[in-house]
Amino acid sequence: MEKIKKGGRPAKRLGEKRRYTVSVKLNTREFLALKAKAGTAGISRSEFIRQSISGSVIRARITPEMNAHIRKLAGMGNKVTVCRA
Repeated sequence: MEKIKKGGRPAKRLGEKRRYTVSVKLNTREFLALKAKAGTAGISRSEFIRQSISGSVIRARITPEMNAHIRKLAGMGNKVTVCRA
């Protein structure tokens, strides 16, 4: 007898499920610091906390201003001409 395929996403393994919720009370300064750091990293506050717990290094994203400077430098490198004597 053929096995009938069920539609949808496969179930996550036991270790992959997020089953626990942690409530944390923060004062205004702590909350704004969390919000700012997560914003500069370009991730949600929850993901920022998860990465902090796992011990990984969280770095800020490149700002649009920095990205513009990088593009200008790359453009300058592409326009190098060779002088022939």
